[in-house]
Amino acid sequence: MERSALRFIKKASGFAAVLIITLIILDTLSMVSPINNISAAFTGSRQFFMTGAVEITPCIDKVSQQDGTTALIIGDSICGQLFNGLQDINPDITIAGSNGAITIAGQYMLAMKYIENHPDATDIYLFYLPESFWRGYNATLGYPYAVMPFAQKDCLKYLDDDTLDILGSVYGKPFITPKGADLLGRSGVNLKLYLNTLNNLGNEYQMSYPFEFADRYLIRLNDECLQRGIEFHLYPCPVCETSRELNDSFKDSFEESKTRTLNPEYYDMVVYYPAEQSADGEHFAGEYANQEHYNDIIREAYAQTDLLDSLNLTEGSSE
Repeated sequence: MERSALRFIKKASGFAAVLIITLIILDTLSMVSPINNISAAFTGSRQFFMTGAVEITPCIDKVSQQDGTTALIIGDSICGQLFNGLQDINPDITIAGSNGAITIAGQYMLAMKYIENHPDATDIYLFYLPESFWRGYNATLGYPYAVMPFAQKDCLKYLDDDTLDILGSVYGKPFITPKGADLLGRSGVNLKLYLNTLNNLGNEYQMSYPFEFADRYLIRLNDECLQRGIEFHLYPCPVCETSRELNDSFKDSFEESKTRTLNPEYYDMVVYYPAEQSADGEHFAGEYANQEHYNDIIREAYAQTDLLDSLNLTEGSSE
């Protein structure tokens, strides 16, 4: 009887060892191209593999290029919609509109990476929806957008200890390191399991007021710019009429924030456009999703700024 039990234990242990080794091999293969794409499709995790870093990493790479440009345009996805298509006719400007999901801290990291690689920079423009200031750190978009791509590129070093403590608490300290982020970022399977675990745990950080990160990082960015002779510009993105009430709900908080000192006219500059021009209340859609229309919006929204003195909206000439 004892021998039978011993044989069973040995077989079970052997099976467990083989299973563990097999899982380790499969997991390792799930991080190797092109197998990572195959495993992502097979396990239903392609959507995890194709979000966040795929969109944000090119922005980090772009601001890191030592290409001699002297101005930077960054902002949320509305900024990207308006300006990214103008890059080819503006060789002196780096245009890297990204996504509000990276948070203001993410915009700060992009700006600092740009400053680090562009010693002759003269201007940094941030275009941001009022509601985008409220973006914090959650499981759904927070990690793949605001943390993983920046950790992989070793950009979290620009953040202060308080913010790093928040990230460590929400996402786990091992996963805000370059190696930890890369472990997840190269495997849709790993990222899916990780994000599902975060969702189940309910991990997130919600700011105490909408301009918490802005008051910390935009003020800091402005100080960095002043020290280097760079002019920092904060402008609102155009807002769909259906989002007027939502965006206006942040106005009182803005008036009491330190961020207001960067542009007291920020809310007065907001241009509202008709609801039929957007499908989701934020982005231009349908016949209005084209550069010609974006240029009309840019002319209207920023006519009273110096942006149009240096930005080409058409081939060969600034406005």
